[in-house]
Amino acid sequence: MIFGCFNYRISEGSHFTTPKKSQVAASGPGMSSLSVGQFQKSVHQPNKYKKEKFEDPTTDSPTPTNMTNFPVQLGGIDLEPGAIMVNKRSDGITTIAINRPKKRNAIDIPTAKKLHAAFLDFESDVTQKVSVLYGNGGTFSAGFDLTQLENWCQPAPNTVEHPSITRRYFEQVRGENIGPLGPTRMNIRKPVICAISGYAVAGGLELSLLGDIRIVDEDAIFEISCRKIGVPLLDGGTVRLPQIVGLGRALDLILTGRPVTGKEALGIGLASRVVPKGQSLEEAMKLARTLIGFPQDCLNVDRQSCYYAAYYAQSLEDALSQEFKAGTRVSDLAIEAGLAFIRKSRRRSKL
Repeated sequence: MIFGCFNYRISEGSHFTTPKKSQVAASGPGMSSLSVGQFQKSVHQPNKYKKEKFEDPTTDSPTPTNMTNFPVQLGGIDLEPGAIMVNKRSDGITTIAINRPKKRNAIDIPTAKKLHAAFLDFESDVTQKVSVLYGNGGTFSAGFDLTQLENWCQPAPNTVEHPSITRRYFEQVRGENIGPLGPTRMNIRKPVICAISGYAVAGGLELSLLGDIRIVDEDAIFEISCRKIGVPLLDGGTVRLPQIVGLGRALDLILTGRPVTGKEALGIGLASRVVPKGQSLEEAMKLARTLIGFPQDCLNVDRQSCYYAAYYAQSLEDALSQEFKAGTRVSDLAIEAGLAFIRKSRRRSKL
């Protein structure tokens, strides 16, 4: 699902070109053949940091990265250089903020490309261990920005073979590893935590499924609102949602498009944890710091084994075999960690 159901003022926009195919990443959990550790990398360019207002309760850098400087082809004039804000922290946490609060963080084509580039950069940076995705201004995301449909039948500049920018973009993502909302087809190798406040509707709900863990404000709303206007799910909703909540519950949400509160989302497994209003980002940051404190090789191998079992395994035996093979890759580190724990325990017992 990609389309939100909110009405916005239609802005007179600029024109953008599609990203190069070399910039797309490996597809997302459940949407590509698994090859642990093999992902297409983006070339990280040195960033000229630009100060922007950035809402992060635990910011350790006064100058978060402006996504304009990432290797994404926009063309023309970028009217929203701060639509995606990234803060790569010294403790290894990358915060990624959708920063279009006046649009309820609906995602247009340029923003989708920037969001995709942000996760590519997170993937390629060995100093960054966990990412936290959230929406600025009290709403996670209202899905795809419907104003992009305005140019569906308008000619794109300097082109004769494709009738519009929006249609060109959807043709480009058809069968490619960038989703309509950006990173929704990626198979991310490191933990992603989504902090959900306000609305996660239409494609916003699908985007939240990219997270391994969803920390949800108690008053947040999940809803497949595009059901009401006849738009199908295109960003992994029919793939990931049944794996997360079960087929029966997924069909209930997908077919009816009914809203789900934070409390119900917790009960069906859509929310991992529910927190008081306004605290989801703070709690997500606390959880990210907890995850960073664990041995990363073991954590990520176990994480990938879970995705293999859920999406790729041909049988129980196949899943168990893959788990063992993946685990033995970090067995030496595991043995060393186990021995260190035993030695530490013995020292404590002598005190």
